Amino acid sequence: MSLLTNFWYYVAGKIRPYADIDMNNHSINNILTATLTGVAPAPPVANRLYKDNIVKHWIQFNMTGPTIFDSFNITSITDVNVGNFIVTIDRDYANDDYACISGSDAYHTRTASLIAVGSYKLLCDDPSNNPFDASFISSIGVGDQA
Repeated sequence: MSLLTNFWYYVAGKIRPYADIDMNNHSINNILTATLTGVAPAPPVANRLYKDNIVKHWIQFNMTGPTIFDSFNITSITDVNVGNFIVTIDRDYANDDYACISGSDAYHTRTASLIAVGSYKLLCDDPSNNPFDASFISSIGVGDQA
């Protein structure tokens, strides 16, 4: 038997129902934080959060500074050379099989093959495929954490 709890949120001056949360699969610590437990079934239920499918880290930074504008679960960035940065993650992933997606104002941005549980390499090139320090770069990661 599933225990459903109704939560509410405040939007545009009105209190509205937020969602029914299955308390058998989720532990709600308070209205601002939640601990997601369990494994998504196959196939997963539509429009449901699982620990497997939420963003575990994100960063927005400038390679020319370098300056981190904002981030979550990031310890630091290391400028290896032009267009080549190492992003260091605070809480490591369980393995190196996580998905990392990046984009920038450079012609070509990619996550290099150097992916470890606690860091990954970002590379940027200009239209002529020369290394390029992007002034705006964003990156997110999804996967199992340690």
